[in-house]
Amino acid sequence: MNTRVNYIVANYIGPLRSYAHYQGLFDKDPLFFFKKHIDFLSKLNSDQITATFVFNDDIDPKLKFELLGYNFGKFEIIFRKNSGFSYGIWNDTIIKNLNDYDFFFLIEDDYIPSRLDFLDPFLDRLKDKVAFVCGLIEEASPDRFPDHVPYYEDPFPFPSISNGLISAEACRTIFKKYETIFKINLNNDYNSAYTNQIYFCKYFTDNGYNITDTLDEFSSSYNNATQRELVIYGDKKPSLLEPIII
Repeated sequence: MNTRVNYIVANYIGPLRSYAHYQGLFDKDPLFFFKKHIDFLSKLNSDQITATFVFNDDIDPKLKFELLGYNFGKFEIIFRKNSGFSYGIWNDTIIKNLNDYDFFFLIEDDYIPSRLDFLDPFLDRLKDKVAFVCGLIEEASPDRFPDHVPYYEDPFPFPSISNGLISAEACRTIFKKYETIFKINLNNDYNSAYTNQIYFCKYFTDNGYNITDTLDEFSSSYNNATQRELVIYGDKKPSLLEPIII
């Protein structure tokens, strides 16, 4: 029996995508990133992956009509109120599809897998009590993040580069206890986004699960779009995911 994976893409179309190096690109085709994912997923000769693309619901009706033309087969298109950044999208989509998959692959629209077998290293690391495998795990502490982590909290691991694979079984356990998956708020200010990134896996680590990354064998990239800077961790190693543009 094939492992069932839901590939969840957090998409955003709107004014926040106004960085100068994106502007001409999105003026020409607001669905540029989306189509890159469609092209990549169409190359996979496997029924293992079904993709869910989630967009903010305030986009142009003409774009909605175009997107719905892809809403069949292995592709699902969802429109949702823009709240909670990527973490809100992933949280709500996992809850919606909670009992239909074995794993959920979480990815933002401006990143894409760099190889057809990208899933294998993530799956290899999801064993024992590991609930989530991502690009980079770092440590959060009051000293490092005094504006986000209360002084009384002990240091804890968090996904610093959060594209990755999460166990549906672990998600079902967490949902049964908390009636949600991630520890997040749904505000749209960047302070909330930063706090969400630090805390979104905290329910898992607080309940005996581990989270890890792929840096032992693979590099991991962070695209600082505002500064147009690419930061690569483990840059001598092959990559699994890469930014679509820099």
